[in-house]
Amino acid sequence: KKLMEKYPKAKVSYGNAESVEILDAENISKKDVVVSITDRDEANLVVSMYVWSVGVPSILTRIDTVAHAKMLHKVNMDITISPCEIAANKLYRFARNAQMKDAKNEILRFNTICDSLAELMEFNITENCSHLNIPFRDKAFKLKKDTLVAAIIRNGEMKIPGGSSALQVGDKVFIVSASKNKIKNLNEIFR
Repeated sequence: KKLMEKYPKAKVSYGNAESVEILDAENISKKDVVVSITDRDEANLVVSMYVWSVGVPSILTRIDTVAHAKMLHKVNMDITISPCEIAANKLYRFARNAQMKDAKNEILRFNTICDSLAELMEFNITENCSHLNIPFRDKAFKLKKDTLVAAIIRNGEMKIPGGSSALQVGDKVFIVSASKNKIKNLNEIFR
C-alpha cells in the first residue's frame, strides 16, 4: 500500500516472491531489473537464481552472509548488496583514510573500488613530486605495476592524460592502483 501511494504510476504486486507462479504471472522474464531485498538471504537467493535463469539482465540482491554473496558471484549475478561487506568496506576506508592523514602525504581522498581489489586516490601535486614536468611517454616516467594516472585536474579542468601529459605543481591527480601496492604517498606510485 505504501509503495502504491508513493509511486502511483508503478505496478505493485503483493505475494510470496518465492512462488514461481506469481513471478511468471508478473511476466518476470520480460523485466529489465529485479530487486530482491527481503531480510531473508534464502528468499533473496531463490528469487535471484530463478529470475537469472529466465534471463533478467540485471538483478539487485540483498545478502547478509558472505558465503551466499560468493555463490551469487559464481553465477555472474550483476549486483549483490551485503550490509556486512558494506560496513566492512566503510571501516576499511575509514582506517586507510586515517592512516593516510598520519603518513605526511598529499592524499586528499581515498576509496576502494572493484570489490576492494583497487584503490582510487586523489593527490595534490606539490614541488615534492619526484616526477614533475616529465611527459608520461618519457622512459624516466615509470609507474609501479598495476598503477594508472586516471585523470588530471588543472586550473579547474579535468583532462584524461596521454603520452604528452606531465604532472605540474598545482595539479590534482586521480591515481588508481592495485590494493596490494599499498600506496601511502604520491612518490610511491613510481618505480
